[in-house]
Amino acid sequence: AKAGYSNVRSIWTGYNGQVLKDNEGKPVDVNANGVIGGVTVGPDGKPLQDLGDMDGWAGFHQLPTTTEISRKRTLAKYRDLYPGAKK
Repeated sequence: AKAGYSNVRSIWTGYNGQVLKDNEGKPVDVNANGVIGGVTVGPDGKPLQDLGDMDGWAGFHQLPTTTEISRKRTLAKYRDLYPGAKK
């Protein structure tokens, strides 16, 4: 940001990141959808997730993300090593 770039994101805190806060340390609803990720509580009493309010790279430009691992895609490059394995 100091070098003049705009739309800069910090990935220091990793994939999901932490809730962005204002100068007073209060959580900010960055995308103005009424939900602050990890702060707003849902009907079940659990914090709601909203990656748009986080400083991690998972919510960057609203790109689709998942934390689920696809076994089929993960092991695809090793199929040739195991000819009898299911495809």
